[in-house]
Amino acid sequence: MSNLTLDIDPLRNSKTTLTVDKAQLRCQKIVFFQKYCIYLSQEYLTTLKPMAMMIPPYLLSRLSRWEIFQLTADVLTYANKFEEVTPETFNNKLTELQTAFEIYDEELVQERRPTPELLLEMDEARSYAIRKLHDVIRVYGDYKFVEEKEVASKNLRRITKKYGSGRSISRLGQDSKTAVITNLLQDLAQDDAKQHIATLDLTDVVTSLIVANETFENEQLLRKKYLSEFVKDVVKNARTDVQARFIEFVDVVNALAVVEGPEKYADLKQKISTYVKHYVAQAKLRRKKKVVEA
Repeated sequence: MSNLTLDIDPLRNSKTTLTVDKAQLRCQKIVFFQKYCIYLSQEYLTTLKPMAMMIPPYLLSRLSRWEIFQLTADVLTYANKFEEVTPETFNNKLTELQTAFEIYDEELVQERRPTPELLLEMDEARSYAIRKLHDVIRVYGDYKFVEEKEVASKNLRRITKKYGSGRSISRLGQDSKTAVITNLLQDLAQDDAKQHIATLDLTDVVTSLIVANETFENEQLLRKKYLSEFVKDVVKNARTDVQARFIEFVDVVNALAVVEGPEKYADLKQKISTYVKHYVAQAKLRRKKKVVEA
């Protein structure tokens, strides 16, 4: 153990000494320093303004498109109900965020635009026609009362059987169904096949199938053209703009809290922070589930 000898009465040249443990002295200094730091921190915190909202852009980038949509919607709803009198800077940034959000909302709707009603109607019409065509052909396959009809049925079945039954065709995907029906109609357009169709009184059915299939194909081409002209990155760009406006709005709120005093914007800042934490936590949980499932 290392000791330190101290002269406790230097004026009288006394030889009296006090032996002190150096390790104990260091511990006392450390304890004193810790207490002093705590004192300073308490004094500092009593005068420190509330910390600014720190929302780095990468946090928003982790959110899904629907999470960033809902986060912005929640913040806008609360901010628009903010009862305090706010300066023009605040109002301008809030308006910019609202505008960017509305554009993002519109682009999301366009991207998820449902299949047009006419397209669905024609798809159902051709499915119905192909089922009935096969049903009638099958019925006359065993029809001894009129030999012509039975012969016509057998000849038509040689054509249709290579494409599958009417019900199996009607359950195909839209593109596959279009291809199968188109090829079948080409075979049925031959003179002999036309005669057999007329014999079984199926001309109206085949005509209905032709019209429904052609209309469906034309509508589908128009829709694909629309989607191809729809810029792929338009939703991504709209989201990027929303995130940028969101950060700008947060920065303005932070700045105004310093200039006008923290009390005025305390509730708004707390609400925004709560919303961000909520959706970031959701995103983390979603990624965690994906890792577990993988």
